[in-house]
Amino acid sequence: MDGVYKLTPAGRTAFVDSNANGSITANATSFVNGRSLFVLDASHIEDVSSDTSYYTTSETVFFVATNKKANNPIKGVDYNVYVGYNNMPSLDDEKVYGVSFVTDSSEKQIEFVYIYAKELEGVSGVDTYFVKASSSKIITDSTGKYYVLPAIVDGEETEVKIDAQVVADFDGDGAADDAIVGATGMFAVDNVIKNSKGIIIGFNVMNKTIYTNPAKGFSATGTIAANAVVLGVGVKDSGSEVYWAYNDKTNVYVVDEDYETITVSSVKDVNTDKTDLVYATVNDVNSFQKVLVDVVIVAQPDDAAETYTVTFKPGDGANFGYGAYTANDDHISAVTSGVKAGSDFSFKLNPADGKAVKTVKVNNVALAPDASGLYTISGVYENKTIEVELTNVVTLTVKSADGTQAAVTYKDTTKIVDDSAVYEIDKLAEGDTVTLTIVPASGKTISKVEAAGNFVSSKDGVYTVTAIRTGAVVITMETLP
Repeated sequence: MDGVYKLTPAGRTAFVDSNANGSITANATSFVNGRSLFVLDASHIEDVSSDTSYYTTSETVFFVATNKKANNPIKGVDYNVYVGYNNMPSLDDEKVYGVSFVTDSSEKQIEFVYIYAKELEGVSGVDTYFVKASSSKIITDSTGKYYVLPAIVDGEETEVKIDAQVVADFDGDGAADDAIVGATGMFAVDNVIKNSKGIIIGFNVMNKTIYTNPAKGFSATGTIAANAVVLGVGVKDSGSEVYWAYNDKTNVYVVDEDYETITVSSVKDVNTDKTDLVYATVNDVNSFQKVLVDVVIVAQPDDAAETYTVTFKPGDGANFGYGAYTANDDHISAVTSGVKAGSDFSFKLNPADGKAVKTVKVNNVALAPDASGLYTISGVYENKTIEVELTNVVTLTVKSADGTQAAVTYKDTTKIVDDSAVYEIDKLAEGDTVTLTIVPASGKTISKVEAAGNFVSSKDGVYTVTAIRTGAVVITMETLP
């Protein structure tokens, strides 16, 4: 009902006139949203026969003045009009300054009532959840400045208009002094107060996802998919998870991680997740047989895959002495972070001139390369340190003592050698062992294999040379008898 109204009280006494029109100045009036009873003496709130008990109807017009800021009338007064006891917010008798009213001919049914109060208590029996994103914008029009926010009201998806100047306990410190402008998150509220424009101008924050008011519900991190009896709240197998009974009246609502939407879901659609935030209410927090009433799940990004760091240690004092490369010959830095858990880490090594790789250890465990020289750390599940021991390069030159040919195989590569055609095996590290398979020319047999300064052993035509220094490996053959 828009417009300007003026009421002139017919009576003005300390309590109430004896006629059908009255006023009261004491802090005693009590009214509960949704109930017809309007009591001027709060001590008789349940006494419908009391002389101070009146009735409101769906047509009763409530003219309400409240302080713009509770307990501070100097900051100004807001005026609102509500029609019907279902729309009029509840009154707290200790917060009412005064009441004037007009009844019909029965002298018990109130037609019009003027109320001046510190603040209203709100609309009872309404379950309201709303979300406010950091990107929410204020709308300004002829009805005021307000937000339009996604909400669940009485179990239904909807939107609510909330005055941009509302203050409440948004941070959970117990003081209702936080401006909605700076609030972000999911909020469970009660005692919702709307003005005549349908804009919410007040409420109590019951809870929000990031803190807990044990008297109204609880918060947790993690969900565990329901079975036929219970729904789990908390991280599965953490030892702190709790399983709650649910029934067909249990409500489940889902909020996106940016607090831009809130939607109706169901118990059966709850998945096991260790990062989602949960706010829930139960039928009776003091009852042994607790049953979930409302469950609000705020989606959170799944844990990013754990990553680890691979570090190459210098191989020659202060100087690295080698380069590390991928299988595709791309340079690898000394420290590689972001290696995903479970992935393989492969590398090749390119020692400085005159140097060779003697050993490679990963977290003090020796690692050998494949035939192509590629090293692979399989399944990285911790930080890795690669230590490369360098030594001087040794080159072995394999040849025959004279012009007699022989076939020499090293690492699956075979070459024909004689006294001028040699098989050069380079980039060996001091102490490396080289295994050679030697097949002499037809009609010849190997009498000896010598390598000055290097150790040679043989078995069944296979020769092992321990490379100590650069030099020749000389094959001496003789004619079969």
